[in-house]
Amino acid sequence: PEQPASQPKTRVGGREVRRFPSPMASFVPRTQLREAALTTKTVLLVVDVQNYCAKREGGAARGKEPSEYYWSSVKESVSNLEKLIAKCRSKGVEVMYTVIESLTEDGRERSLDYKISGFNVPKGSWDAKVIDELAPQKNDIVLPKTSCSVFVSTNIAYVLRNL
Repeated sequence: PEQPASQPKTRVGGREVRRFPSPMASFVPRTQLREAALTTKTVLLVVDVQNYCAKREGGAARGKEPSEYYWSSVKESVSNLEKLIAKCRSKGVEVMYTVIESLTEDGRERSLDYKISGFNVPKGSWDAKVIDELAPQKNDIVLPKTSCSVFVSTNIAYVLRNL
């Protein structure tokens, strides 16, 4: 539908969109909210850098012998992530984490792919914690995920829209 001439407009992401007064924010079409959110905030998402798969004592390595190449790659990745996280924090960029972690100790709610793969990272376990070198700060967001996708098994889309 055509907009009245008096309706204020603005450019968001290269497109002209209507501006809504603050009290009407809950009535803004979702596509416009998503577009505005994407142009105003950057977040660094650190994925699965946890004891389970980034420590020799972690559950992913128990009973197996990952190659030295794997461990040297982990070490190099952690070093690079330390620098990246520090730089992001210094620039005011939000740092978020996601970890493989069941919502229960027995993992009964984890996804079929995790069940077929035969692994469970119990709720609150050492394996579920982000490694000490990259430990989240007190007010950082850490989202546990129970499938291979943070977008399938967490509320990350909701959280990102609200940051």
